[in-house]
Amino acid sequence: MKTENALLVSKTLMVVGILMVVLGLVGELLGWWNDVGELLVQVGTGVGALGGLATVVVGSSSEEVQAVHEAVEDNGETLDNVDSKLDGVDAKLESMDTKMDNLDKLDELDVIQAELDEQTGALDRQLRVLGEIRDRL
Repeated sequence: MKTENALLVSKTLMVVGILMVVLGLVGELLGWWNDVGELLVQVGTGVGALGGLATVVVGSSSEEVQAVHEAVEDNGETLDNVDSKLDGVDAKLESMDTKMDNLDKLDELDVIQAELDEQTGALDRQLRVLGEIRDRL
């Protein structure tokens, strides 16, 4: 019974560590908490390693160790999936940055167009004045 409880605690530590690492990575990549995300990754790595070590020490039977190895492999695949999804998020953010740059350029073009319209209006007024002067002469 004590072994089962110790094994449960150690596995829980391992899972909590993995969740902390994932949360920290997501937070860092999305820019929510840069320092906190880094701390979560570091602490989560330590907690997960401690849980993994305790699991290996406590769970001496080969079936329990095999189950832990499978859980670690599954979590590794999950982290790979999260990583690939975050790559997709990065690509979308880069696309949004490009679109924002293009919008900024359009705003600059609007300002230039307004200045050109203003200068065209001034030239039209000058041409009208010159036409009136020519008609008088």
